[in-house]
Amino acid sequence: DRDIQETVRRLWTRMRRREKLSIVAALLVEMGGPWTVGLSLGMFVGLFIAFIAGVVAGPFLVPAGIGADLGIPIVGGLIGTLAGFADTLLVGGLIAVAVGVPIGALLVRAAGDVDTQEEIDLDRLTDADVVTAMMEEFRRFSPGGAEALIDERDAYIAYRLIALRDAGYDVVAVVGAGHREGIERYLDAPETLPPAESLVGDVEGSRVASVLYKAVGYALTVGFFAFFVLLAMAGVENFWLLRLFVAW
Repeated sequence: DRDIQETVRRLWTRMRRREKLSIVAALLVEMGGPWTVGLSLGMFVGLFIAFIAGVVAGPFLVPAGIGADLGIPIVGGLIGTLAGFADTLLVGGLIAVAVGVPIGALLVRAAGDVDTQEEIDLDRLTDADVVTAMMEEFRRFSPGGAEALIDERDAYIAYRLIALRDAGYDVVAVVGAGHREGIERYLDAPETLPPAESLVGDVEGSRVASVLYKAVGYALTVGFFAFFVLLAMAGVENFWLLRLFVAW
C-alpha cells in the first residue's frame, strides 16, 4: 500500500475547507464538548487581549490608584498589582464570553449532534452492503477525500499486483473490504488505471489560497514589528515596551 503519511497529506489537501472544519470541530467536541472548547478558546483570546489592552490603556473596570493612599508603599503596591490582575481577569472574562459563545455555537453547528450518532457494529464491518454504504456516505461528505483515501490507493495497490502478476507470480492479496471492489475493477481492466506518477507526491492546493495565507502571515509579522518600531521612535519607556513585547 502507499505510505500512510503521503496518503494523509494528499487526503488533507484534497478536502475542502468546510470538510476540514467539520472534522476538527467533531474532534474538539468529542474531546471536551462544544461549549467547553469554545469558552476555553475564548478565555485564551480574552486574557491575551486583556493583558495587552491593560498595558496600553488600562485599567478598564477596576479603578486605578487603589491602595495608593494607605501611606505604606509595599502594601499599596501589592494592592495595586492585585487590582491590575483583577482588572485583567474581568476584562478577559467578558471577552471570553463574547468570543467563546459564538465559537461554541459554530462547533455545535459544524459537528452536529455527535452524541446521538449510532454506534458502529464491528461485526458488520466486513459485510459488503455495510462497507458499500459507508464508502458512499464518505464520498458524499468529501469527494476529494474519498479520491485520495480510496480510489488512489485502489489504483496504487492494483499497480503493485499487476506488476507481480506480469512477473509470473501467483499472488494472494489481503486488502480492506472497502478496497476490494475497486482493486478488482482495475485488475480486470488495467487500461483504466490512472498514470502511476499521479498517485504519489504532494498534491498542489489552490495557489490563490496559498498566496493569501502567506500574505496574511507576513503582514501580521511586519505589522507587529512596525508597531514596536513606532513605539520606540515615539520615546516610549523601555520597561513599558518590554512588557508589551513579552505579551506579544
